Amino acid sequence: MNIDITPYIKELLFENNNLVIPGFGALTLSYSPSTIDHVQGLLNPPSKSINFDKNLVVNDGKLVNIIQEKHQVSTEEANQQIAKFVNIMKDQLDRREMVNIANVGRLYKDFENNVQFIPDSTNFNKEAFGLPTVNFYPILRNKVTAETIVPSGSSTSYKYTEKKSIFERFKEYSRENSWLPIGLITALLLTIGIFGLNKLGLFENNSIADKKVNESPAEAIASQETSLAIDTPEDELEADNDAEDFAADEAMATADDEDIVDTESSTLSPNQRIAVVSVGIFGNKSNAQKRIEQVYEYGYDALPNKYTKKGKELTQIGIQFAFETESEFEETMKHIRKRFKDAKVIRRE
Repeated sequence: MNIDITPYIKELLFENNNLVIPGFGALTLSYSPSTIDHVQGLLNPPSKSINFDKNLVVNDGKLVNIIQEKHQVSTEEANQQIAKFVNIMKDQLDRREMVNIANVGRLYKDFENNVQFIPDSTNFNKEAFGLPTVNFYPILRNKVTAETIVPSGSSTSYKYTEKKSIFERFKEYSRENSWLPIGLITALLLTIGIFGLNKLGLFENNSIADKKVNESPAEAIASQETSLAIDTPEDELEADNDAEDFAADEAMATADDEDIVDTESSTLSPNQRIAVVSVGIFGNKSNAQKRIEQVYEYGYDALPNKYTKKGKELTQIGIQFAFETESEFEETMKHIRKRFKDAKVIRRE
């Protein structure tokens, strides 16, 4: 008798703030209040996010009870079904495959062999269940203020003046000072022109004159390779990049690449080779999650690697693929670089 346990995990999380999968770990819920994103104009309803705790493995009886109730089996049979389910998950994780719990999340092992959890978008807050994210647009109103006018007589009258917005005042100021738009446009064109000339190399210093005349070709090549080795990564979703951290991150990714294996299959044909490509290093969890979702949308499996650098938690997102010929490798890299401009090969064997 085989019982699918995954639907009961989702059902129990709607009723409980924590659920223990005996011998494996626990899924816990934490409340998140309603939030407003003023930049994107989004109002998010209250929610409950899921976290995974590998240290809570003692059976709390919730899974056993629901299996007994739904399938009319004994406690021993229910425990056997749970143990079988746990063994299957552990076996998949040991083969570096991703375990998917429908509408709950995905489990995988990172470069350090730790089990990591990526939650799905399901909102387990029953009070806010079904509430969508709402787009909002601020309403701009002209405020009217009263200005008291006291004439020579005894009576008092009021004159209402319209309070103008900063944008309207800027427009009036621009009309009164017609040179301002022209000056701004001129400054913009000069900036673009200087940037373009700099790209063409017209403003670059001639480094040949600063070098020794008798410098050997080997030293020149070594110097060039050293300059090319310094690269600053581009985090497309946040501005917390650092060239020194990126060099250390690349070194760590290279040192740990022996732990990266194919998540889709456990064996390779004799002619196949493996390549691992880094598509971003992030210090912001939200940006890392967006990059993981992008990788899945393009048909690849994301291999996140979390670690701490100088007291800051970073996440490196990798893509692994197999190839047999050089043309196949180049074709795959062409597709990856088309979607991820910061893609870099960190392992190829």
